[in-house]
Amino acid sequence: MENIKTRRIKSKKEKNLIKLDIIIAIICIIIAVLDNQVSIIEYLKIPGINFIGKLNLIIFYLWSLLIVAVSDCFIIIAVYLAFRILRMKKIKENSKYEVIDNIQYYRERFSNITPTEISLITDLEIERKKDITATILSLYQKGIIDFEENNIIIKDETKHLKNSEQEVLNMIKNNDFGTSRMNSWENTCINEAIQDNYIKDKIKKKTKHSFIINNLVVTIAIILIIISFCLCVNYVGSDNGKMLLDSFSEYDQYSTNVQSDIDNLLNNSKARDAFVKIFTYLGPCLFILSIMIISIFIIIATPFYRFAKKIINTQIELNDNYERTKEGKILVEQIAGIKNYIHDFSLLSEKDKEGIALWEDFLIYAVVLEENEKIIEDIYRYKNINIGVLGNIKQIINI
Repeated sequence: MENIKTRRIKSKKEKNLIKLDIIIAIICIIIAVLDNQVSIIEYLKIPGINFIGKLNLIIFYLWSLLIVAVSDCFIIIAVYLAFRILRMKKIKENSKYEVIDNIQYYRERFSNITPTEISLITDLEIERKKDITATILSLYQKGIIDFEENNIIIKDETKHLKNSEQEVLNMIKNNDFGTSRMNSWENTCINEAIQDNYIKDKIKKKTKHSFIINNLVVTIAIILIIISFCLCVNYVGSDNGKMLLDSFSEYDQYSTNVQSDIDNLLNNSKARDAFVKIFTYLGPCLFILSIMIISIFIIIATPFYRFAKKIINTQIELNDNYERTKEGKILVEQIAGIKNYIHDFSLLSEKDKEGIALWEDFLIYAVVLEENEKIIEDIYRYKNINIGVLGNIKQIINI
């Protein structure tokens, strides 16, 4: 059977997920720092600790933060991972298309197709703020609306519009971008795309879940626990392991009845020497313990992950109702070609730019296909259009 060549149209949704990853990581780190009462700065100021000792102290502190973060936030991490994996899977599946004509660049106008239909064909999702903005720009290019300082005015209501465009015009007229109006507009856009034969109801296939695959992570975690336990026992029995245990014994022996470990280390040179020895031999043990502890938390978090995955997957399946028709599959490759052309627009020669007389359409495509602002500004400047148009739209429409 011949393999079907496919490509993907990358969108900002993937970058947004990475930003969300960073936010979740920062939240977990903040929780860990607040929960970890050890002040690494005070320990680093202890006299007599050499560079290696300070480095091991920093590693130990980071290790303790990791363990505290995993232990305190394992439910948050498990639920987020379920969402993250399923969301990325949907983004990639919806943005994938079959290569039919092997189009690299496409420069033709899409006739009788709204910006939101282009958005729907691209990744089978409507993004309200972006798609409304592109629709308003489309109305502006058609001479139906205009911009006056911080306001949008309606110039001509006589021209024929599609139902979704008319709804946007009504929203502008009534200054009503509420949830109910937006939901109505979104349903209208989807129905239009179905009527125009660009998308259709999705035939959902039942996926077979393998028991081995579903339990692979837990199986690996159990194996890692066994291996790390054996390595830990082996390390404790080695010369370095014995030195580590002796260092702990020495530290306990020279500990005095003081308010804190810091006071003990500042005033007791023998305890300080034992402390330094501990962090000299602790490195390999930390690595082994990290594998063991994280593996244990993986096993504990797996039920939460599966429960969250089941709920999120059910919600995603409810909203994942459409796929491209044959016409839509042809158009999506052309849309990808337009996106490539706009993306590489600034690299083209001025002669190539002058040979294209579709800047107004390209501006709309640049918005709906999430290309960068430099390209949009370039097109605006080339046509001598007021560069403040997009700023006005963003200010007026605060969705």
